[in-house]
This record gives sequence, C-alpha cells and structure tokens, in this order.
Amino acid sequence: MSIDAILNLARPEIRELKSYDNLRGETSTAAVIMDSNENIASPTDLATQEERYRYPAIRPEALIERLAGIYQVTPQQIMLGRGSDDVIDSLLRVFCRAGKDSILQVSPCFSMYAIAAQIQGASVISLPLNSEQDYAYDIDAFIQFYSQNIINNVKLIFLATPQSHVGNSLTRDDLLKLLSVTRNRCVVVIDEAYIELSSQKSAFDLLSGNPHLIIMRTLSKAFGLANVRCGAMLAHPELVKLVRKVVTPYALPGVVVDTVYTALEPEALENINKVNATMLVRKKALSDLLESQNWCLKQYPGDANYILFEVKNSQLLNVYLEQKNIFVRNFSPTAELGNTIRFSVGSKADHKKLAEAFSEYSF
Repeated sequence: MSIDAILNLARPEIRELKSYDNLRGETSTAAVIMDSNENIASPTDLATQEERYRYPAIRPEALIERLAGIYQVTPQQIMLGRGSDDVIDSLLRVFCRAGKDSILQVSPCFSMYAIAAQIQGASVISLPLNSEQDYAYDIDAFIQFYSQNIINNVKLIFLATPQSHVGNSLTRDDLLKLLSVTRNRCVVVIDEAYIELSSQKSAFDLLSGNPHLIIMRTLSKAFGLANVRCGAMLAHPELVKLVRKVVTPYALPGVVVDTVYTALEPEALENINKVNATMLVRKKALSDLLESQNWCLKQYPGDANYILFEVKNSQLLNVYLEQKNIFVRNFSPTAELGNTIRFSVGSKADHKKLAEAFSEYSF
C-alpha cells in the first residue's frame, strides 16, 4: 500500500503548504546566534536564564529519540504536541474540509474528537455502543456502519483503546479487520492514552504495513505528567511531515521538553513502573469498596486506571462527594451512560477518604 494514497486524502492546500521551520537547524553550544530577534534581557532569577531567552527547538530531537526508544518506533515516525488534543486538532485541520468531510467515532468516547471536528466544520458521525453488551466494541457492526457512511467523505476514524469512559479495548484481530477495510480510503486514528495501564499491547508494530494508521500516545496518564502537556503522534514519516505543517511553531516550551526528558530517565522510569505495578491492587480495592455499597448497582471494570459504576442516583452522589471535596466524573446528564459515575483509581489515602465519605452517605 502506497503512502501517496493517504497523503492524497489531505486537503490539497495543506499538501502544498510550506511548513514553518527555523532555518538555523541544530547549533553547538558555542554558536553565536543572531537570527531570530531574541532579546538577552531575560529574568535574572531563572536558573537557566541563558537558555530561556532563546526560542525552543521546533523539533526537540533528544526528547524524540528518547520517546522513540520507549514507543519502539523510529524518530521519524514521531510528532510531538501539547497533549493528544493538539494531535487531534492538527489531524482535523489537515484532512477535513469544512462542510464537506466527516469523522467517524463511537459513542460514548473522548469528547475532543467531536469538538475538534466541529471547530473545523467537519461532520461528526457516531455509532452508539450497546449498553446491553457493556459498551464493548462490535467491530463488525462498526465496519458495516463505516461502509454505509463512505458517501459522507469519512476522512478520519477515531477509536480509543482502552475507551476513556468504560475502559473496553479493541482486540488486535478487530483492528486488523478495520485496517483492511479502510485501506486507501481513510485514516484510522487509534488513541492509546491508557495503553501502558492496560493488559493490551500497543499497535505500534502495525504502522509499517499500514500507512493509514496513526497512533496517539500521551505522557499524561501512565507517566504522571498531565501538568506539562506533552503527547505524541506515531505515524508514517511522510504523514509526520504533512501534519507538522499545521502545528504551531515552537509548540513545546523548553521547560516542558526539559521536564519530560528528565522524567524519562531510566531511574525515573523505574520509579514510575513501580507505582504503576500497584495499580491493579489499588483498582481491586476501589472495586471492592464500591461493590459493598447498597446503592451501587453494577460496575464496568474496564482495562485501565478507572472504573465506571452504575449507581441509584449519580447526580445525588456526585453532589454529596463534591461537598466532601471529592471529585469524580458524573455522566448522568448524558443519555448514553445514564446513572453512572467514573472513579479514577487513587492512592490508599484517597480510597480511605472515599470510604469515610461513603460511611456517612445514605440514599
């Protein structure tokens, strides 16, 4: 399968666009840099003053190489952004024409797919997941749904595995089936935000034979770096070059790049992995705590660091927990999930406070 067929799906004006690049390229520490109108009057209290008055690298190669090792791809297959949101927004701008093209998703799902599409003026086509099947993916039904909507110029398919609401995952066979049907027709975007916390394996190894596959990864979840806003797109190198054309120059501040690079040192990764190794034990404790409440009707354990629970009155419970300064995700306003609340797996201290709050709650 040629990458050209996928590149031709992009908006022609984006394909012809010349990307903004710093003509300087890489420089040595001894270089005299006088080409970007930077001002040396940087705040003197910054520990790294000599670096902060310079623009950051457009493409931070050292960080990209480190992430390439973690994600098991080549540096040329990585584009960085300010979280996965940045990647989603960029993909919509590259592939979707306002009023003409569409994205395809399931519902419920991560809301930013639809928000980015609506901002771009693209249509959002959703296939509701079946509550009687615990909102599991039905890839055959999805493929049939896709085939019925080809006429609507579907350019992008967004699927998260695990899902961000319920935590169900796509099987590898399901993904291969979808990739086969969509070959040369549209781009399949797999959101692997929670993959490190899942029992499933990343689909990174499918990139080489499927140029229409894009994988999104984030450092906000398993790596505990939500505050620094750094995510990655893994894709064919030519797709990376194409999407970079619409990314804001100097998108990642130098402090973010430095923070992430340091956080991914081998010793730091070892500590992260130790904490993540306790997640299933803490998840079981949270599950047992909720199951013991007489107002808890059902749980959807999922495949990540959260559990969705069906309760008798989610709105009432949510208000009560907020009064106790405990914040969870209440889905009751949406007809899709009904009286459900999603609890993130917390620390032992978090669970203790939750248990204390439950002991005073009556429905």
